[in-house]
Amino acid sequence: MLMLLIGATNAERAFFSEESGVDWNVIVLLLGMMLIITVLQRTGVFEFVAIWTAKRQPRRGRIGHGPSSSGGSICAANLPSG
Repeated sequence: MLMLLIGATNAERAFFSEESGVDWNVIVLLLGMMLIITVLQRTGVFEFVAIWTAKRQPRRGRIGHGPSSSGGSICAANLPSG
């Protein structure tokens, strides 16, 4: 966009040139993925998967005291002081 504003190239070359232009296949792919994600979000699929995954996990006591939460304190303990 900046190149268009300073006159380094024209709109036709910037948007339709194969060597320096926009790859419309990528733009269409991204738009399609955004549409699919929007539909899935509105239907509640992500919440369903999150709850389903949480229910399948074995209980290990209180939240925040499992193996994944101790990694940060172990890494912090090994940092050099000073």
